[in-house]
This record gives sequence, C-alpha cells and structure tokens, in this order.
Amino acid sequence: MPAPPAARTAGTDSAHEVVRWGAFCCVLVPLVLLACGSPPAAAAGTGAALTALTAVCWALLTVARSASGAARTPPSPRTGLLRSGGGTHRAGRRDRR
Repeated sequence: MPAPPAARTAGTDSAHEVVRWGAFCCVLVPLVLLACGSPPAAAAGTGAALTALTAVCWALLTVARSASGAARTPPSPRTGLLRSGGGTHRAGRRDRR
C-alpha cells in the first residue's frame, strides 16, 4: 500500500519516479527494438538486462532511503520514561491507608 502523500518526502518521490521510469523503459525499449527490426532474442535480452538493472537500482534506493531515514530519526523524548507500578507514583494520587 503506498504511503499517503503527506508522509512522502522529496527523496521518496524521486525514488518512486526513478523506479517507475525504469519499469516503463523495460517495456518500451524492447518494443522499439522490435519495431526497428532487431531480432526478438536481442530485444528480449535487452529487456531482461534492463529489468535486472532496474531491480538493482530499486534495491539500492531502498537501502539508501532506509539508512538515511534511520540517520535522520531523532530519538524519542520518552525513552526511559516507562511507568511501572500501576501509576501510583503520579502526581495527585495518594495511598489511602
């Protein structure tokens, strides 16, 4: 499921565009080669090579995006503030003995 537009950043949009254009070219280039008279085996080989190249680029963009996202994510301010004991130590609550 794609991320909502508000959750996407410029980096993710450009990565999606690169992969989208790569997939489009994987289909378009073999068709153009066939239309220009290239042998079907050569067109299929070119399409397979472009598909492999697009898959590698997609994987590298995914790894780079996750690494940059992890580097930019600030630590949570609530880390280490886990409450225990049922909340009896909070302000306003007193033990009634």
